[in-house]
Amino acid sequence: MDKSEKIRHLTALEINLERTKAVVDIPDKYRILLRVVKNRSGVTKRTEEMLVELHHPFVNWNYLLAQLKGLSIGDFNAFNSHEDGLSALKSFADIYLIVISSAADEEVKDNAVRYCLEYLQTILSCSGNLLKRNTALFSPVFRYLADLSRMHVRLLKRSSSHLKAIARRMVKDHVEMNPDEVSRLLFSAFNSTYQYWLTQPDPSEWFSGDGETSKEDRDAYRELIS
Repeated sequence: MDKSEKIRHLTALEINLERTKAVVDIPDKYRILLRVVKNRSGVTKRTEEMLVELHHPFVNWNYLLAQLKGLSIGDFNAFNSHEDGLSALKSFADIYLIVISSAADEEVKDNAVRYCLEYLQTILSCSGNLLKRNTALFSPVFRYLADLSRMHVRLLKRSSSHLKAIARRMVKDHVEMNPDEVSRLLFSAFNSTYQYWLTQPDPSEWFSGDGETSKEDRDAYRELIS
């Protein structure tokens, strides 16, 4: 039984009681994140809180994602500048993929995909002279997302703009990449986007003035047809 199934069979009170008595052990492979920022007390505290949440039997995925984004993007330089920075950055990428594959809520998955791609964009724009070192983590992420989207067809339905920006930046900065992996992921994203929109009402009615739909969906449709 996975975590999401277990949560559905417990009341909110029972979950809170279970959370307070649970003892969480952080695996050694993630302790690299703590070692890299050990001299930064504030970042260390937030990193430990994130890792405890990740390995808690009752994960609060929204809280975990907020912490993950804040550390991996907001505190990027603190991790990137360390001599073991690549290992730390890979750990962040792994955690994003864990959330994407494990969270049951579709909105959480969508947010995790978006934040993950924003993280990759941060690596491209903020790595400085360590960019060549850091691009080693792109291929595993690209392959994982492409493979996972075969099982979850709509996984990448709102990712095409981020992926196009990543691909353009990689070309502009002459980043070494496997074109087949990039093409496969872009294909998966476009396929996911089209499959999603085929299940929706005709979007052309949105622009008649009578339709009621969100700005986010209208922007997504404009992106699709542009």
